[in-house]
Amino acid sequence: CHFKVAIFTNISEDHFDFHKNYKDYFESKAKLFELLKKSKLRNRFGIINIDDKWGKLLYKRFKNKIKLFTYGINEKEDFSAHNISLSLSGTTFDIKYKTRTFPIQTSLIGRFNIYNILAAFATSFLLKVPVKTIIDSIKRFRPPAGRMEIIKSRGICIGIDYAHTDDALKNVLS
Repeated sequence: CHFKVAIFTNISEDHFDFHKNYKDYFESKAKLFELLKKSKLRNRFGIINIDDKWGKLLYKRFKNKIKLFTYGINEKEDFSAHNISLSLSGTTFDIKYKTRTFPIQTSLIGRFNIYNILAAFATSFLLKVPVKTIIDSIKRFRPPAGRMEIIKSRGICIGIDYAHTDDALKNVLS
């Protein structure tokens, strides 16, 4: 397979049923970036969550081998989230890239969704999808059933999420 884009989001215990440990999981994800390096497609690039400690390692491994862009909240990255406002109704924040700022509004909630949106925005932007199309699409996102699904009825707010690992439950509760 020849890839044009590879994205690294993070590593958690979510898939330890397939991997022996963190190092094994990391090496599996690094294989995608190895394939990207060998890809015959032009203008290929990688996007890495630099807030994740494994993302930092991946960046160091490939920074001089393929074109890389970074994203995150906690570090100095290419695509970054600022002015974050989280509520049970949705999330707003600004994405900064170089000297530009893009306001984001979504019904998705949770910091992990900010990371996912950053990755999706960066990928789409770098693939030259019109910014208005990207922002409008993010605004229309709806969570899949059972993933941070909020139901409001008679003054009661119920959150449903099928978090099944320690890390997933921690993300949902935070």
